[in-house]
Amino acid sequence: HYEFRTLQEAKRIALEIAKHCPNPPMAAMGLLEIFINAIEHGNLKIDFKEKSAFTTEQAWFDEIHRRLFLKENIHKQVLISLEMNPMFIRVMVQDEGEGFSNPSAYFKAVKSHHKNGRGILIAKKCGMDDLIYHPPGNLVECLFYLNKPAFVSLPAKLHRD
Repeated sequence: HYEFRTLQEAKRIALEIAKHCPNPPMAAMGLLEIFINAIEHGNLKIDFKEKSAFTTEQAWFDEIHRRLFLKENIHKQVLISLEMNPMFIRVMVQDEGEGFSNPSAYFKAVKSHHKNGRGILIAKKCGMDDLIYHPPGNLVECLFYLNKPAFVSLPAKLHRD
């Protein structure tokens, strides 16, 4: 079990967990995207429009830092549980926000040319085999399957002798 509040702590834990995944650099990137979303959108309630208004990375970072120390956020944590077995690695990520009400509608609305809003899409492309949001949407399950069967190509025609 892990818990964190800050971006730096999120990065450290993502790197630690990713060491156990099939492709550690990609897994770290995907986990970090999910962890950052838990901080900014869950615990700190920064919505899509607000984030779009932060036109530079420094403005975004400054706003994260400011909100982390607001009275209503000072004790908020992101909780992580890690389960490893021979079949898969499961990372459960829970923030203290109100939740993500309709993930499927979100996926349809986000476009690749948007300046922000691509974190979940990036996470899904970073070696995660499944990304499941549980109601009310502040708990996400990240699955990395281990020992996946290799793709076997079959000849176009099978001959019998």
